[in-house]
Amino acid sequence: MSKNKWKGISGNWMAARSLGNSSVPNWESAGLLVAVRFAAGVRSSRLPFMLFMVIERFKNGDTKSIGERFAREGRMLPPGVIYHASWVDAVGGRCFQIMEADRVELLAEWVRCWEDLVEFEIVPVVTSAEFWSKAASK
Repeated sequence: MSKNKWKGISGNWMAARSLGNSSVPNWESAGLLVAVRFAAGVRSSRLPFMLFMVIERFKNGDTKSIGERFAREGRMLPPGVIYHASWVDAVGGRCFQIMEADRVELLAEWVRCWEDLVEFEIVPVVTSAEFWSKAASK
């Protein structure tokens, strides 16, 4: 996939990959409604950043407020978090997104921008090829 495709989605693609944010608090102190599931061995030597499946559940089915905020403010991703793709279920109650960051804590700032309208579940994931490659080498 072209690096230029990501410009405009999350800012300059290379700059977003190189920035970190040490001021983001840890998940416990953030007081967020987030379930974070860590899988052993998620970090990869082939993937310098981690991939996350973000499952958003729209509170009270309020897609109107979510859409209005998105149109007004954009995605509001902090530096170091890259959006890849998203899908909304057919009834409009959930959104599934693939995000990339070097650690899950970077997503906390973004979650705080939306937590009044959305409940989040964030699951670290690896590609199927990476999973099966690791499984075969065990």
